[in-house]
Amino acid sequence: MGWRTGEGDGVMIATLLFDIHGVFLLRSEKRYRLLANNFGISPEVLTSAIFAKGLWEGYKCGDMVEDDFWSTVVSRLPDTFSGTPASLRDEMDLVDEVDEELVCLVQTLRAQYRVAALSNAGADLERRLRHFHFYDLFEIVINSHHVHMAKPDEAIYRMAADRLGVLPQEILFVDDKERNTLVADQLGFHTHVYTDLESFKAYLSSFNQRYML
Repeated sequence: MGWRTGEGDGVMIATLLFDIHGVFLLRSEKRYRLLANNFGISPEVLTSAIFAKGLWEGYKCGDMVEDDFWSTVVSRLPDTFSGTPASLRDEMDLVDEVDEELVCLVQTLRAQYRVAALSNAGADLERRLRHFHFYDLFEIVINSHHVHMAKPDEAIYRMAADRLGVLPQEILFVDDKERNTLVADQLGFHTHVYTDLESFKAYLSSFNQRYML
């Protein structure tokens, strides 16, 4: 199972550890703009409210519960906003699109590799994974909100390896942000900065997989 690292140490890569947003879940800019407009605001204003200084950082590390997060977001929106914290939260669940081709590929890879997820996210991550019907793709899901730490904190990568019961050298970590892969690489993980499905396939092929993708 897995493939050798090619570094002469005999270590086998047997676990694929994936980020979620920007890899499996991709923001539909069309849906996001429509959502914002339907609430009487611009997408730029909504984004500024969600990612206001300190707010998202605290939420993704579990410093506030989901209802408080969305209430705070709404409190930062202009009077033209026509919804409620609950309605905004529910609609935000629907603005992402899942990369079904990647899901199918990883389902195939599970025949050879353990598959897990490590994501900076809010309390809604597991709900979204179930909504898009690929929660069961992962052996474990490590959500920054629940473990009170986030990438690129070294501790969360160490936690992932510990929970999986493997060495960092036995893990391929896939994330769309280079700042997250750089820290993992320094800890001994194999890493890939995800851009698109075809590039990921080519990367896997470079490790001489046992079957044709």
